[in-house]
Amino acid sequence: AEATKPVDMAKSGSAKPTEVKKPEPAKTATSSDTQAPIADQDAAVIEAVNAWANAWSSQNVNQYLASYAEGFKTPKGESRKAWESMRRERVSAPKSIAVKVSDTNVKMDGEDTAKVSFRQTYTANGKTINTRKTLVMTKANNAWLILQENAR
Repeated sequence: AEATKPVDMAKSGSAKPTEVKKPEPAKTATSSDTQAPIADQDAAVIEAVNAWANAWSSQNVNQYLASYAEGFKTPKGESRKAWESMRRERVSAPKSIAVKVSDTNVKMDGEDTAKVSFRQTYTANGKTINTRKTLVMTKANNAWLILQENAR
């Protein structure tokens, strides 16, 4: 019987290494076919928060106020009309406003309510204020609106 010699595959060139692809993470099933995946819901909530901040930055008072739900709980319990009047003045008065949102975290509470917390950097008339903010958002007519606003 003839002995076979081991072949060094690296030298022979006959065996080429193949690239091994990492497996993709499994898609998570949702509780119902109509419910958007969690990531999509988070993205929609963040998009609404950014639209609110952009309306504030561009001093578009009507768009800014339209970001608030009909049942919005005003911070000091004042009437919605009084609160809107005060916000109209505060949003339109400065020469310029810049509102930036960062470190955003969304927690869904069912399909139609979300708590979003973030760092808000507000700059107007050369003064900058950093605040941690939490908005309770509600989904109404396929739009995410602010139901409650807390700053600390």
